[in-house]
Parts: sequence; structure tokens; C-alpha cells
Amino acid sequence: MLRTKFGERLFAYRNENNISRPLLLKKTGISRRTIQNWEYGISEPKYSDAKKIADYLGVSLSYLCGYDLSEVEKFLSIRDFIRWNMREKGITNKSKFASAVGLSAPTMSNILKGTAEPKLNNIVDMLREFGYETDELV
Repeated sequence: MLRTKFGERLFAYRNENNISRPLLLKKTGISRRTIQNWEYGISEPKYSDAKKIADYLGVSLSYLCGYDLSEVEKFLSIRDFIRWNMREKGITNKSKFASAVGLSAPTMSNILKGTAEPKLNNIVDMLREFGYETDELV
């Protein structure tokens, strides 16, 4: 079974603290199947869903993700984080940037408009592209 760091940590935390998937569904509104898919590494969560889970569990999103996301969490939204960093780093080619972080140009455009949201793995790639330290947390 292939697991992402988020999936591994979520699964371990749930089991260590006797928290069932149905309880997470009840508390967060995120389906049992979606949570299972994250835990098995079938899919990655969107930032807002991962944040909901972390908030409910009372752990940091950085802990669940396995990477330091503190720079992202300084902003009110992912959109603000991306826009500010693109401006600060002088990134003007949105299509090239989107490709570098594993997104299509239309998806990046929608993220910047606030109508879509990146997944955690895309955010980690954005941190790297913006020049932030992205070592895995232990």
C-alpha cells in the first residue's frame, strides 16, 4: 500500500487516538471514502480539507503534511500566498509556474481567481519554486 506523508500521519494519528473515519465524516463533512483514499495514497487532499482535518484533530497542518507550511499559514488564503510570492519573486509567466508545480495553466488561473484550490503536494512544490526550505519534518 502506497501512502503519502499526509495519509501515513492521518492514519497513524487516527489509530493512536481511536478516531474512526465515520467520526471524521461527522465532524468535518469529508466523506469516509475520501479520507480512506488519502490514507491509502490514492489521492491528495485539497488545502482546505487538510486544514479542516488538522483543526479537528488539534494538530498542525505541517505535522500532517510532513512539511513546514508555516509560510503558507501566514496568509488568509492560498490565493493570497501565491499572488504575494509571485509578485515578490517577479514571477510573471503563470503558465510556466503552473507547469513547474504540477498544475495546468487553467487550474492555476482558477486558483488565482479563487474558484479552485491546489492539493497539498502542489503547495509543497510551490514552496520549493518560491525558494522556501521544504525539508520533510520528522
